Amino acid sequence: GGVLRTAGRAAEAAPHYQAILDDPAAAPWDRHIAHQGLARCALAAGDPGTARREARTAALQAEPLGDNALCVSLDVLAAACRADGDPDAAWQAATRLLEAAARIGGHYRPYYAVRMAVDVALDRADLAAARQLLQKLEEHAAPLGADTGRTVYASATARRRQRLAELTA
Repeated sequence: GGVLRTAGRAAEAAPHYQAILDDPAAAPWDRHIAHQGLARCALAAGDPGTARREARTAALQAEPLGDNALCVSLDVLAAACRADGDPDAAWQAATRLLEAAARIGGHYRPYYAVRMAVDVALDRADLAAARQLLQKLEEHAAPLGADTGRTVYASATARRRQRLAELTA
């Protein structure tokens, strides 16, 4: 399912994720991945309500699997809440995502957690939080860019700074 979804073929991916859930012998890790995948497929189909339900289930199932699993599920949940027009629920998911990513440490998971939190803060027009989070985002983006030789992290941060500037203008 993941390959099809990443290729932009979410409708074709969904049955593969569902097959995992239909398998009574599926491992807990596989089940949480299937719910994440179905949530992303629902987002791609413009169905944020289904995306929220699947993402919420993925997050619940990910909790005993560790913070790496939880981070991805919470990111999908925050995205689903944003798509559903519920910035408060998205903020709750993003706050939990920040906490889980901080427990992992490093720059990779925290970068993506902070990036989501910035987006949600901007959605909520919480400019003070957005400014503070953008500073943290830059603190993670710079080392990731240096480690990978890619500018994607700095570019994503710049886009969010631009969005903040537009909100304050």
